[in-house]
Amino acid sequence: MSKYLSIVLAGCLAFVSIVGSAATSATYSMKIDITKPKGSAADAVSKQKNLPATTPLSPCTTGKVDALAFKLTYNAGKSAEDTVSPLQNVYLFFYNPNALGAVADDATNALSTPFSPPCKDSNGITVPCDPRVWALARPYPDFPGVVALTPLADVGDIVPGTHSYLSAGENLGGTITETLLRSYLIFDGLHTGIWELVGIVADPTPVDFKDSATWSAWDVGSFMLGAPWTDTAGTCN
Repeated sequence: MSKYLSIVLAGCLAFVSIVGSAATSATYSMKIDITKPKGSAADAVSKQKNLPATTPLSPCTTGKVDALAFKLTYNAGKSAEDTVSPLQNVYLFFYNPNALGAVADDATNALSTPFSPPCKDSNGITVPCDPRVWALARPYPDFPGVVALTPLADVGDIVPGTHSYLSAGENLGGTITETLLRSYLIFDGLHTGIWELVGIVADPTPVDFKDSATWSAWDVGSFMLGAPWTDTAGTCN
C-alpha cells in the first residue's frame, strides 16, 4: 500500500442508527462515532486542554501510534422482499478535502499502482499523485471478509456497483453492528489535515455521490491528523 495511506486496516467500523432520510421509510439509518484507542497517540493527548476537544485528534507524534477507532451501526433495509424498506447498498469511504484529487491518468494503472506517475489534476496538469477518496469495498463476493481500499480522484469516480462496502444481495437486513478486521485504524504515514469517514445507505441505481438527496441515510465522522491542513512535514510520523 502507498506511503500516502499506510493505514493498517485494523478498523473498528460499526454503524449506529441516526439519519433515516428515505422518503418511503424511517428504517434506513447510519451513524459514525470516533473514539481514541487506549495507548494511542490520540489517547495520550486527549486530556490536554490546549488541544482540540470536539474533533478527534491524532497528533502525529513519533512516540506512539497514530490511531483512531470507528464505531458504526447501520440499517440498510429489512429484506429483499420488503416493499416499504427493501435492502440497499452500503458505501464507506475516507475523504480528504485537502488532497489534490489526482491518481494515475491510466484507469487500469490507477487501480493497481495509483501512485505511479504521471498523475494529473482536473486541468490535466501533472501533479503529485494524491487521491481525495479511498473507497472501502469488498471486491470478492465469495470472501466477504476481504476489504480493499481503492484510491479514487474524487467522489465522482465512485462506481456504485463496484465500490460498495456491503451490497444489498449480501445483506441479511435489519440493524447491523460490525467491526472491520480489528479495533482501530493506524494512520501513520497519512497526510495531515482534516479527514472524514463517510457512510452512505443508497439504492445503487439512482445514487449520485455528489447529491445527498439520492441517499437513504448517511453520516460523516470527521477527524484531524496533526493539523487542520497539510503542514510542512506533510504526513504523520
